[in-house]
This record gives sequence, structure tokens and C-alpha cells, in this order.
Amino acid sequence: MKKEFITVTLPKNPSITVDVIPGHFTTSHFHTTHYIDLDNLKTNSALARDVARELSLP
Repeated sequence: MKKEFITVTLPKNPSITVDVIPGHFTTSHFHTTHYIDLDNLKTNSALARDVARELSLP
């Protein structure tokens, strides 16, 4: 299976990136057209800290 990622960056802080995988993903509860890959955010504490800082700003 070929995975094509779209990398989304935050304009104010380009070190924050999230990979998005387009496609059709389903569970018994919902259908979605994009998957947000949060593995890097979960394993990289410095990135998680930067994301938390950016989310806390007004």
C-alpha cells in the first residue's frame, strides 16, 4: 500500500509539522477522509511542548 503524506506546518512555528494521509478511513462509529498522524507528536516531547505552547496562545 502506497502512503502519500501531506505535511502541514504551522506558519508561526515551522518546527511544528503534522503528517496528514488522505484516504477513506472507517470504524464502526465514523467515516473520515483524512488521517492525522500523531506518532511524532506522541514520541517527541520537545515538539509536544511547542504544540502545547502554540495552542495556549490566544
